[in-house]
Amino acid sequence: MQIDTHGIMEHSGIVTAMNNNNLLERTFRMLYFVDLNTSNNFMLALDVTVQTVDGKDRVEFFDTNRGRGFEGKVLVREENGFVFLTESGDVMTFREATVEEFDLVWRRSIEGSVPAFRSDEDLHRWYDSAFAG
Repeated sequence: MQIDTHGIMEHSGIVTAMNNNNLLERTFRMLYFVDLNTSNNFMLALDVTVQTVDGKDRVEFFDTNRGRGFEGKVLVREENGFVFLTESGDVMTFREATVEEFDLVWRRSIEGSVPAFRSDEDLHRWYDSAFAG
C-alpha cells in the first residue's frame, strides 16, 4: 500500500509560522468552509486530511457533528484550500475560514455563545478547542 499526503494539508495538523525570525509551532487545526457543488458554505470542516492510497485520493474531516470521508480526486490545489471531486460526482471546495465570512454567513446559525474573533487564527483556535479538542 502506497500512501501520499500530497503536502496540501500542511494547515490541518501543526501549523508553522515565522514570528520575529523564530519558527513557531501552533497546535491547532485549521477550519475550512466547504462548498458542495453550487451550494456555498454547505458545511464547516476541521481536521482535514487528504491522502492518496494505492493511487486513489481520500479526504477526511470532522464537520462539527461527526467524521466524514470521501474517495475521489483532488482537482485543484491552492494556497488556502483545494477542490475535490468525489466518486459520486460531487464537487467539494475547501476554503480556509476567515472571520469576515464567518461573521457574514455562519455566526447567526451557531447555537450558544460564540465570542467575537479578532483574527482568523482566533476563529480556528476556538473551533478546534470547542469541537475537535
